[in-house]
Amino acid sequence: MGDRTAELPKLFLEVGGRPLYEHQLTRLAPHCDRITVVLGHGFDDGTAPESVFDTSKIAADTDVEFMVIDEWATTENSYTAHSALERIDDEDVLLVCGDVVFTQSVIDELVQTYENGLRDDGFSGVGVVEGVQDEMTAVRWDDEDVITDYGAIKGHQEVGLFVLNAAHRDQAMEILGGQDNDWFPIVFENVPSKPIRVDENERHEINTPAHLRAAQDKWSARAEHSIPER
Repeated sequence: MGDRTAELPKLFLEVGGRPLYEHQLTRLAPHCDRITVVLGHGFDDGTAPESVFDTSKIAADTDVEFMVIDEWATTENSYTAHSALERIDDEDVLLVCGDVVFTQSVIDELVQTYENGLRDDGFSGVGVVEGVQDEMTAVRWDDEDVITDYGAIKGHQEVGLFVLNAAHRDQAMEILGGQDNDWFPIVFENVPSKPIRVDENERHEINTPAHLRAAQDKWSARAEHSIPER
């Protein structure tokens, strides 16, 4: 993102007049008793996250904690996820990439689909935009809807939203423990996981200045523009 993220990570980019992290935290809060924000870039100089994040709009019964990864420059997000999961024992976990913005309906439907159709059957879930493509990171699944492959492959776009079944936590830790320089979604091709379809128009991934402009245009025109209440 060039100069736009020279000082702070993409979480602080503004979309629809609000920083990306605010979109995420306010929409995640109704489903989480604790949100862990894992940071590296911009905070390795000792800057206290609490001094730059505004969490005043998050409901009081959702705890927001910050975790700074000193090794962020030499590791990938597999290390980030592993470090965060070390703090969690027997709970289902929403894993959210820091560069995606999404509507309240997306996260509500993701959680509802997981709770009603996947959790009790022993599956984790991966948010996807259905439709085979080869431009963005993708997943593939078999005839039983079980995810088989992940990565820079031809497949259905992965949207940066995942639900890790509590029953898969130990296996996920084992997978990630030896893969510091990989991406954490490798977990979901190795534990029983199924896709959760997401409306492409209800989320946006920001990897480039062009993506940011598109997200800003999309969100400035949205009717849903207020912070959701619990």
